[in-house]
Amino acid sequence: MIQNVGHVLEDSGGGLPGAILASESDPRRVEAALNESAPFRHFGVRARLNPGGAPTATLELPRILPHHRGGTTITSVNGGVIAMICDIAVGLTIVGPGLPVLTGSGVGRLNIRMRRPVEGDSLHARAFIERIRRNLIYSRVEVYDAEDRLCVDATGTVYRSRDTAAAMG
Repeated sequence: MIQNVGHVLEDSGGGLPGAILASESDPRRVEAALNESAPFRHFGVRARLNPGGAPTATLELPRILPHHRGGTTITSVNGGVIAMICDIAVGLTIVGPGLPVLTGSGVGRLNIRMRRPVEGDSLHARAFIERIRRNLIYSRVEVYDAEDRLCVDATGTVYRSRDTAAAMG
């Protein structure tokens, strides 16, 4: 069951928050809801959103566990985990002042370039908006290993619902 809690609709069943329905999203509330969600806790992912200025997102996997591994080497992070990190990071770039997040918004395209295997005990991803055109937001993600080496870069397009009135009311 989804319950309206301020700006964020949280899934009381422990899933990801359903949607954000405000004319201006509060990044701190979105960040808290995500970090407390069952999927984020299960995968060990932590989000940090920039509460002011340009919308940016940082995702951290502070402890790479055995179920995260299985890439090109037995010790590297699996590509599916990398894709999940990139998808979430691109989607989170639209959370910020002046960028309402509406029901029906989502990542519509994601291109991932693996530069090197992600090895080590942790990783972090930085995401930011490159440009906005009408209801499309073009974002970039860079994934770094524990030694801050660039391992993955990705670009993504977020589709934002044009139906603001229906989503808001």
